[in-house]
Amino acid sequence: MPEDYCFILHELGDRDKCPPKALRFFHSAMPLMRSQIEQGKLLTAAICGLGKMGHPEVARQVFDVGVARGYGNTVFAYSSMISAYARSGLAAEAMGVFGSMKAAGLRPTTISYNAVIDACGKGGVDLQFTLEFFREMLHDGLCPDRKTFNSLLAACSRAGHLEDARVMFDEMIHLGIGRDIYTYNTFIDAICKCGNMELAVQVMLDMPTNNVRPNVVTYSTLMDGYSKLEQFDEALKIYEKMKSLKIRLDRVCYNTLLSIYVKTGRYEEIARVCEEMNVVGVNKDTVTYNSLINGYGKQGRLDVVAYLVQDMRERGVAPSVLTYSTLIDIYSKAGMYGDAANVFLEFKESGLKADVVLYSSFIDTLAKNGLVECAVWLLDEMTRVGIEPNVVTYNTIIDAFGKSRIIVEEDAVGSTAVGVEGCGRHVVRAFSQLARGIGRPVAEEVRRSEELFCILGLFQKMIQQGVRPNVVTFSAILNACSRCNSFEDASLLLEQLRLFDNFVYGVAHGLLMGYREVWVQAPSLFDELRQMDLPTSSAFYNALTDMLWHLGQKRGAQQVVLEGVQRHVWENAWSEFTLDLHLMSCGAAQAMVHAWLLSIRSVVFAGRDLPEFVSILTGWGKHSKIAGASTLRRVIEALLGSIGAPFNLERFNIGRFVSPGRETPCVAGIINPGSEGFQKLFFGQEEIAIPVHSTIEAACKAHPNADVFINFASFRSAAASSMSALKQPTIRVVAIIAEGVPESDTRQLIAYARSNNKVIIGPATVGVIQAGAFKIGDTAGTIDNIIHCKLYRPGSVGFVSKSCGNGKLFLFIMIVNLSLGRDYCIMTCSDHENQSSPDGGMSNELYNTIAHVTDGIYEGDVFPGSTLSDHILRFNNIPQVKMMVVLGELGGRDEYSLVEALKEGRVHKPVVAWVSGTCAWLFKSEVQFGHAGAKSGGELESAQAKNQALREAGAVIPTSYESLEDAIKVEEGKITPISEVKLPKIPEDLKVAIKNGRVGAPTHIISTISDDRGEEPSYAGVAMSTIVEQGYGVGDVISLLWFMRSLPPYCTKFMEICIMLCADHGPCISGAHNTIVTARAGKDLVSSLVSGLLTIGPRFGGAIDDAARYFKDAYDKGLSPYEFVEGMKKKGIRVPGIGHRIKRGDNKDKRVQLLQQYARSHFPSTKYMDYAVQVETYTLSKANNLVLNVDGAIGSLFLDLLAGSGMFSKQEIDEIVEIGYLNGLFVLACSIGLIG
Repeated sequence: MPEDYCFILHELGDRDKCPPKALRFFHSAMPLMRSQIEQGKLLTAAICGLGKMGHPEVARQVFDVGVARGYGNTVFAYSSMISAYARSGLAAEAMGVFGSMKAAGLRPTTISYNAVIDACGKGGVDLQFTLEFFREMLHDGLCPDRKTFNSLLAACSRAGHLEDARVMFDEMIHLGIGRDIYTYNTFIDAICKCGNMELAVQVMLDMPTNNVRPNVVTYSTLMDGYSKLEQFDEALKIYEKMKSLKIRLDRVCYNTLLSIYVKTGRYEEIARVCEEMNVVGVNKDTVTYNSLINGYGKQGRLDVVAYLVQDMRERGVAPSVLTYSTLIDIYSKAGMYGDAANVFLEFKESGLKADVVLYSSFIDTLAKNGLVECAVWLLDEMTRVGIEPNVVTYNTIIDAFGKSRIIVEEDAVGSTAVGVEGCGRHVVRAFSQLARGIGRPVAEEVRRSEELFCILGLFQKMIQQGVRPNVVTFSAILNACSRCNSFEDASLLLEQLRLFDNFVYGVAHGLLMGYREVWVQAPSLFDELRQMDLPTSSAFYNALTDMLWHLGQKRGAQQVVLEGVQRHVWENAWSEFTLDLHLMSCGAAQAMVHAWLLSIRSVVFAGRDLPEFVSILTGWGKHSKIAGASTLRRVIEALLGSIGAPFNLERFNIGRFVSPGRETPCVAGIINPGSEGFQKLFFGQEEIAIPVHSTIEAACKAHPNADVFINFASFRSAAASSMSALKQPTIRVVAIIAEGVPESDTRQLIAYARSNNKVIIGPATVGVIQAGAFKIGDTAGTIDNIIHCKLYRPGSVGFVSKSCGNGKLFLFIMIVNLSLGRDYCIMTCSDHENQSSPDGGMSNELYNTIAHVTDGIYEGDVFPGSTLSDHILRFNNIPQVKMMVVLGELGGRDEYSLVEALKEGRVHKPVVAWVSGTCAWLFKSEVQFGHAGAKSGGELESAQAKNQALREAGAVIPTSYESLEDAIKVEEGKITPISEVKLPKIPEDLKVAIKNGRVGAPTHIISTISDDRGEEPSYAGVAMSTIVEQGYGVGDVISLLWFMRSLPPYCTKFMEICIMLCADHGPCISGAHNTIVTARAGKDLVSSLVSGLLTIGPRFGGAIDDAARYFKDAYDKGLSPYEFVEGMKKKGIRVPGIGHRIKRGDNKDKRVQLLQQYARSHFPSTKYMDYAVQVETYTLSKANNLVLNVDGAIGSLFLDLLAGSGMFSKQEIDEIVEIGYLNGLFVLACSIGLIG
């Protein structure tokens, strides 16, 4: 009977999957068919079976023979052929057969339409095109059935069209077509792909009311939906639900579960699931292996990756294109370029058809590793094999230019010679050279200049192939221009690119050239960028600003950054007193810092108060994936240092720069040879402890942000100690107070300072004062005089004085950024001629005079070898300085440099000047006024001659010193007084307070942790009432008292869990035994407790710190578990935290499991715990009792707590482990149990 033969062919398709066997059976059965009808039936069955086997090309051969011989011209044969193509997702071929069917005069049936609709859905055909077949079906009068709607729902699901899927789902009810399990599963899949998980769950709950029970596919679809939304907890709840319903998982469900565990880093669960798959007989497929390889590869577990690849080969699981691309990515990121090349070669030999994704992935790998020429070669090969590159491919290569590591072998054979035969050898050669480090680099200047022209060629090729450049393309090209370091080459490239896109590249070229007219067009470009997503637009701004900044157009870069700020390109990047730069490039960040500091300067000069501190964030902890010690941080640190901006690194966040104002003392430390400790001092009303160091080197190392050295040593040691300070890389300014320093020593100091771009103040300086910051020595007098002279804030007068009573050039400093708390100043410079006693009287007098008749002094400065005119000319260019006051003296000719500047018209602002020493003519012999410089050397150097010369040059010169105040006041109308600032309340001196009956007794002990002074005690600055009212727990109190900061709730809860889990170890341990014996001996509770606590050590509770120390050291060094354990064994050291007297691998400590569960649910990272688990896996292979114990769990997890919270620096973490804080948790917990 024909039906029997047809049945066998169908069964072969379902079970055997062997096309040759099916073909042999088909050909042997065909002669037995008695008519064309029977032959047509057999042909239809053969096509169906071969289609099920996944070989539509073989089915097509049989079909074509049947059509040619006449028995294949049936609706059934055509429909089966369409269905065979549909099973393999070959939509174009299926639609071709459907068209041939109609051309042959055959009327398609419902089955035919169902097949072609199914093919369109699986082949990714546009949904609207698919729906046209459905409308055609209805037009032909055919009634759709459940198969029709299921295929349409599947097409809607693949296209992500939920609304169309809803319409189809509801239309089934309207037409009276029942929904089956496939209908529901397909509809739920469409809903999940659109992310509406609430609706998906609701549809599943409605299934039983329609007599359809959810199956494993239903639950698996929901799990996958939650997983793709990264709602892993919800996905695992579905998994638990399946287990409770005793639904057996299929391979798809296991793959989804493994994918979740890989993404969450739960490698213990991965091992368990793989073992479960083996037990229930579910074999791993390619998807399973791809997921595992990707997960372990991201963890750097290359040994496991190698095992998985080998296991795939042994089990006969064929790798997919994704397998190869994943391995290439893993090996390349690990620097294993030879292995990556071998994988590519293996792929080439596999016979798999590469797609644009694989080629783009491999090109991306090559480009990121600097092999640009090789990447270009592969790009050409893509075109040769008929794969069209997309814009991502081109962008990857363009972005790599300027980063490439092209090398030339020592035998002068270039590593990137295009003539190498075949892509494989070309790639392997480039990779192997990188891996071995063979050869010498090609000259950077030559390479990068040539690369810009290569970019132009690539851009032309994009246009020719119809690939439309996007914003990422533009950004990549601008980045390459920035890296080329050649203004001429970059401008030439942009000029050429204007031929393709004058709008974008015309603006970029105009900005680079500094054309003002380009700003007419630039806002339109920035407005277009505003319509794009933030990552894309910010990348363009970063690239454009980088190019402008690095190629010298810094003002243009600042303008571009401000345009970006106005358009909110960098989210929350700019506020009035904070900057967040962690999403910005180095050039853009530097431009923004400049613009932002100028904005703050305008705030200061508007008379507004600044907050307690201003900050600049470059990235750290929860704020960003960007590490605090990033390139960006180093660039901003260098920039702030170069412009003298008063910012320091925050103590607990090395990615944040802060300027705390004068809320903290400017003195970082004291050096007292032979002594270390602290010196108690009052800062305002608060008593503080200043560190004391025994050597200059130790002080500079402890305070790397302090850059001023104030030397109070006597003349006998001042020169040597000052030279030692100058040689410290962090010190920029040295002030020497001592008199009598030998002139030869002084000359050496100043020569060394000048050659190293440093500054010497003194010797024999009258002191240093910086308005609003600090005062050293006698200058400016008492606090009352500073307030009286308005030296606490900047004014509008630039003051230069040559007279300090000892022949030194004294220029008073009061600059804009003083309000930000600058911790150093430059006051005086020795003229090398005299070391007599300073008094500073004339300058102090002028402070008072200027403050009395104006709004105060703005700025002054001093540089070794500078002249009066140097500073007057500088003041002339400062907008905030409205007039200048000069105080000169007889002797020397420095004042004549100012006369020349006035005559030449280089000074535009009013200058009031007076040269003291006009009474010298009254003396019959030459007189020295106090110091060597104040002595007339002839008529030209007399005070009268200088005053007259200055008057004739245009300066305002009074008739006498007494009238100097009136002369300054004459110009008062040209000054708009600045707003006054609120002065802090200055506490009384202790002696005065004692005299007036208001005594403040100093403390004998200073604590930075707790404070019981005032109305209520406080822990680390948190008042006791706050601790009680806000419900702080024991963990919160520990965080305040032990770590001097308030840790996040998950951290404090973890400490409380540790205390609870370790509170009691039973009566048989050594600590409990000692406590019991001591108590029975009649000792008190404290003595009994102490006797038990003294037994804590490596064998009882004291292994937490050692476990943390060894696990951290091994992980940070990158040791594998094997290397770590075997290394400890060679040293004769037991691995702390591993091993238990009772617990075994199959009966692990429940406390450890509870701690791990909590950490995985709440900690941002568990890298140290995961490493400890890997160590446990290895030790269990040696002995079943070598499990991770509670000490090891707490030690490793506490490391994750410290590192993951973002509140501790690496140095602090090391110190905490070294001190023994972690064992302290065990001591605290154990005390509870021992007392009980």
